[in-house]
Amino acid sequence: EMTQLWSQYLNDSASQCMLLYFLEKAEDEEIKPVIAYAAQLSTTHLQKISEILIEEKHSLPQGFKIEDDVDLAAPRLYSD
Repeated sequence: EMTQLWSQYLNDSASQCMLLYFLEKAEDEEIKPVIAYAAQLSTTHLQKISEILIEEKHSLPQGFKIEDDVDLAAPRLYSD
């Protein structure tokens, strides 16, 4: 079970980075709320998984971080 939580933490941290980049670059106003909702879900998942791991006295994975792993100023590769 801890392996699944660890893996999901890494997946959600990566998803959060990608989604926040997409939100920064999206031009289609119809898709922005969907991206924002998905990013918010990733944030909620990360918080909940962190609580569980701390409660069980496990260390938190390093995961991906916006500050360290994403350049929000990078040019977009694809259109919306």
